[in-house]
Amino acid sequence: MLPIIDQMSSQLQLDAKEKEQLEDIYRDWFEKDLDRKSMIEGMAKMYAEAFTAEDINELTKFYSTPIGQKFLEKSPELMRLGAQIGMEEAQKKQGKLMERLQPFFDKR
Repeated sequence: MLPIIDQMSSQLQLDAKEKEQLEDIYRDWFEKDLDRKSMIEGMAKMYAEAFTAEDINELTKFYSTPIGQKFLEKSPELMRLGAQIGMEEAQKKQGKLMERLQPFFDKR
């Protein structure tokens, strides 16, 4: 969610206090409104379809190692930064997307 908040903050030219308020709104929504049980069940089903029980056992072993722990520690920040890189690139190329979409919209 942080890349979305960063993008919104930038687009709306929010100051630090306003950005913090926006973060609080998203945090409250995430903590109070999302059905975590349903999300966990969905994720469990997704992993069960993608991995065998043996795979999951091996993953558990990996995450118990020092490098596995480092991976778990670093992954959220790396995912956030990766999403930010993707969003920045998409923003840079938004004009090209609009050029490609315009003929489609013109037909409508």
